[in-house]
Amino acid sequence: MKLDPARIERLREHLLDRGAPSLAPRAFSGRSPQVAAAYERVRPFAEAMFMVMSADGAISVRERDVLRGAVRILTEDQLGGEATDRMLAEFEASWASQGRAEGLDRLASELWSEPDDRQLAVALVATIAVADDRLDPAELDAIVELAERLGLKQQAQDALALP
Repeated sequence: MKLDPARIERLREHLLDRGAPSLAPRAFSGRSPQVAAAYERVRPFAEAMFMVMSADGAISVRERDVLRGAVRILTEDQLGGEATDRMLAEFEASWASQGRAEGLDRLASELWSEPDDRQLAVALVATIAVADDRLDPAELDAIVELAERLGLKQQAQDALALP
């Protein structure tokens, strides 16, 4: 899959549209096997997005909306805002207790087995980085570090139109 800035922009707009907060959010319960499986399947992608969106020290509303949209789309609406909020709390605790390099290594190992998963992760982190209409240098560094570990540094640079 070739990533380009125009596709990343379209994906960002689509995720923002799907990620708007719901007027009547559904309660999240991981008790159903299907919901639990969806949660675990989407978790590494959401964590990669979290790692990038939190790299600059602040998570914007638009970044949360893009993440929520990605979770909804990737799980075919099985998960929404409450599940996303739970993931964010888990990620914040996890990343606070481990070093950045350790977290990146663990995350890359979770995504490594499937080439399509690695490419999707790079597309999603590129999208979250431009969610708030700017590319913060700390977020860019986080993308490059993850993409290097996934063997996709060039694709990440192409997606963000970097030299």
